[in-house]
Amino acid sequence: MTINLPSSTNGVGLFGDINGATITGIGVTNVNITGKDRVGAVIGNTYSNCTVTNCYAVGSITGHSDVGGIVGYNGESTGNAIVNCNSTANVTGFSNVGGVVGVNGNTANNAVSNCYNNGGIVTGTASSAAIGGVVGYNANSVTTCYSTGTVSGWHQVGGLVGWNVGSVSNSHSTGDVSVGASNDDAGGLIGRNASGTVSNSYSTGAVAGGNFAINIGGLVGNNISSSTISGCYSTGNATAANTSASIGGFVGYNAGSTVTNSYSIGNATGGTNSNYVGGFIGVNDVAATVSNCYSTGSVGGSTNVGGVIGYNNHAVTALFWDTNTSGTNTGIGGGTVTTGPTGEPTATMKTPATFTNAGWSAAIWKFASGSYPKLQWQP
Repeated sequence: MTINLPSSTNGVGLFGDINGATITGIGVTNVNITGKDRVGAVIGNTYSNCTVTNCYAVGSITGHSDVGGIVGYNGESTGNAIVNCNSTANVTGFSNVGGVVGVNGNTANNAVSNCYNNGGIVTGTASSAAIGGVVGYNANSVTTCYSTGTVSGWHQVGGLVGWNVGSVSNSHSTGDVSVGASNDDAGGLIGRNASGTVSNSYSTGAVAGGNFAINIGGLVGNNISSSTISGCYSTGNATAANTSASIGGFVGYNAGSTVTNSYSIGNATGGTNSNYVGGFIGVNDVAATVSNCYSTGSVGGSTNVGGVIGYNNHAVTALFWDTNTSGTNTGIGGGTVTTGPTGEPTATMKTPATFTNAGWSAAIWKFASGSYPKLQWQP
């Protein structure tokens, strides 16, 4: 299927716009679609009370804004659900670009669930924003979704969601994520989490930023505006090139938000003249709460480098880092609050009492002698 409408501003796909419709079991293969805004292989735009289930796409989709492998824009109005859909299509655009859905809209009850991007490459063009493996911009709920595709762009780039102001739960991403020189907000799962919630989710892909990049995190690049991350973990390395800043094994930059009951095991590394590098968080700024978390990855940078936090401006509670695997005995590299985290050698980090004595809950964590703690929801 080929569609070439590069100037069409609204609704390009097998179905351009739908309203009050149910679309089930539609598969499109060998697609080559070019549109402008609200572009998807199956549907360009859902308006109100639409349900899209068991659909799939294979091929290539290109647009400007609100571009998705299955749906370009979900939720012009309320009550739209994208369920059990998958895409292997390569998706390219400028803003709000997702492997499955470009935008999950901010009106009531718009949801994306049990959807996945199975290896499709998601690419943001020059100066792009909100680029994600499954959803580009999420303002509602994303549940039980995953992505294995690589994701690249300029700003707010995430392995699962580029920019999240809604909720993400029980989801994961395994693809690598990258932003270029002077770009920002790259995360293994979410690029920017702003007034959003993330729970019971994880990422394993590597996250990379170019020269002068900022806010590079193993799970979330930029966590701000009363956001919450809980019960999550990341294993991928977070790296940025020369003169970069705010690089964290878990979160690059955290301000006015909460991170709790989470961990990272990936390395955090900055290039020459890099600043604010932490095994868990690069910069923990004002009114940022962090508790019951740990990191084990190695850290490297030029200034303000810490086993847990690179630069800290707020009190933290019950944080730990592995002094052997991180390569440092410094928990916090700099800032106004430089005490709080506890560094322990590997053997002690694998001793349950280390954490239970600090008040960590067995209802949330699984403890076993000889192993780092894991979350109860993990296998």
